[in-house]
Amino acid sequence: MSIELKLGTRPSKLALVQAQKVKKLICEYVTDVSVTIVPIKSEGDIQSDTPLSDLGGKGIFIKRLEAALINHEIDAAVHSFKDVTAQLADNTQLTGFLTPEAVTDCVVMSTKHSYKTLRDLPDGSVIATSSLRRKALLSRLYPHLVFQDIRGNVDTRIQKCHDGVADAVILSEAGLIRLGLTSEISESLSPDQMIPAPGQGVITIQSRKEDDPINHILAKISDPKQHIISQLDFLFLDTIGLNCNYPLGLYTTLEKNRVKMLIFWADKTLRVTKQQTFECDLSAAQTDVVTLAKQIKESIERL
Repeated sequence: MSIELKLGTRPSKLALVQAQKVKKLICEYVTDVSVTIVPIKSEGDIQSDTPLSDLGGKGIFIKRLEAALINHEIDAAVHSFKDVTAQLADNTQLTGFLTPEAVTDCVVMSTKHSYKTLRDLPDGSVIATSSLRRKALLSRLYPHLVFQDIRGNVDTRIQKCHDGVADAVILSEAGLIRLGLTSEISESLSPDQMIPAPGQGVITIQSRKEDDPINHILAKISDPKQHIISQLDFLFLDTIGLNCNYPLGLYTTLEKNRVKMLIFWADKTLRVTKQQTFECDLSAAQTDVVTLAKQIKESIERL
């Protein structure tokens, strides 16, 4: 008998593209399943002009989807992993993780000038981003720039930039790739310098813990290597226990059973910044990542 699977997602163009990608993978890997995509507006979508900090942070994007999942209105929810807080709704879990096309931040320049890189921009040029992490890192790399908050979906932010709101806007490169907007990218920023948000570019699927048939399907589409990386990222976030508004960068890689993490953090003024590189064997990663997160949490509390 065919399984009917209702896949919840935010209604933005990017979120729907991501949900379609998950649906396609499910249908490729599982024959007896019928997948329906259910768009659900989050508070972040409804109040698109209100600063995220006033709404409660990026986690606001998943709360309505979680409620629909708990109430059995949907069977699974598709999220951008970087929007997920470590405090998931009770009896739910992150069951699947897809390898990102890119983890990097990128620059979209205003068409009102011909500059190609952030380094080229003159003193006082305005960069649009609401991310404290991006502001802290860019201030360190390019102290001649100034910053302005911006909200809205990817298309809206790019159009605002072209309309002259800013000289450039910083976005996740994976989102532009998925939307077919790579021609807008002026510059890709190295993740070794512009350390990405935890889980940036990763699509994750949340489900109910007890829903074995659905979890079995979602496990089939989860990339094994990405699953390990993302679970370690989630363990780090759960241990450090910070609000998702905090200026934190985390870039995790896994090669030949060696885990490497590049971590960035700052105080709320963004004037004091810290960075650390960490490596361990995969066999010890669960314990060592918890120890690392506790140490960094103590450092943050001293800032």
